[in-house]
Amino acid sequence: MGCKGSKSVIKSNKNMDFLLANTNFSEAKINELYDGFIEECHDGKLRKKFLEDTYKEMYQDGDPIDFSHLFFESLDTDKKGYLTFTQFVMALKDLESDIETQYRLLFRVYDMNRNKIIDMNEMIKGIKAVDKIKGIKTKDDKLAKDKAIKVFDYFEKKINTNKTNGLSESEFLKACADKELCSILKP
Repeated sequence: MGCKGSKSVIKSNKNMDFLLANTNFSEAKINELYDGFIEECHDGKLRKKFLEDTYKEMYQDGDPIDFSHLFFESLDTDKKGYLTFTQFVMALKDLESDIETQYRLLFRVYDMNRNKIIDMNEMIKGIKAVDKIKGIKTKDDKLAKDKAIKVFDYFEKKINTNKTNGLSESEFLKACADKELCSILKP
């Protein structure tokens, strides 16, 4: 399921201390997560394929591949092509956290070039992936572009293609607070 290799990964006390200090998970819960992680990812490396398969199970009516790739890339900050157990647990923490933290994570999914601004091209690509996961099929970018323009218009943002203008994280969070815009941005 996207995880291959041998059971050679060992939890370190340093990682456990970090996870205990930075999550609300108990040591018992972290150990339980670790056992499941190693069962699926024997070499301690969670790969993109694992998220693809997980999202396929969760979103059977749509096509979750593009979104699962964007989500994976937002978590694989060091671009190694896999997630460590610590990265996995930190993502779980964010997913199980308050709604604002979840939207901050979603911002990272849309901010594909990691410049802390979502430009029009990133918005279109993100919305297309969200539409696909919802089962909305389109042949081109027109529907996603129209939705992206709606989000940008909400902030009276001048839309340009040179990527100098876009939504900041705080603006994205405000968009997510709007019911109509949130239905566009969130899977």
